[in-house]
Amino acid sequence: MMRIAFYGRTDTWHGAEDRVMKQRELCQRVLNPGEQITTVFFDVGESDLLPEGFGLERDGSMTDLLREARDPFRRFDLVIARSSDRLEHRGVHYNTVLLRLTAAGVPVRVARRLSFA
Repeated sequence: MMRIAFYGRTDTWHGAEDRVMKQRELCQRVLNPGEQITTVFFDVGESDLLPEGFGLERDGSMTDLLREARDPFRRFDLVIARSSDRLEHRGVHYNTVLLRLTAAGVPVRVARRLSFA
């Protein structure tokens, strides 16, 4: 089984739970047989912290995802996000995140490419 880490992000608290869930559902739909989301990382706004009583469980933030990616005993083999812009957080550009994950030996998949048309 291929263990997949989902990463989601939304900029605002308004509707954050629904937005993150929709991102995860889109990612879930594009998984191949034998792949399963085993860890969930996401951020809301600029903080790594979630308010008490937030309705979604998570394994951590982008900071935690990048830290765990370097761990030889990490709980995932691949990272998936809805789109490349979701893999940016607190001024850290997608390319930087991609380089850090690649250096750790973790491939990245985006469920949907952005269209700039």
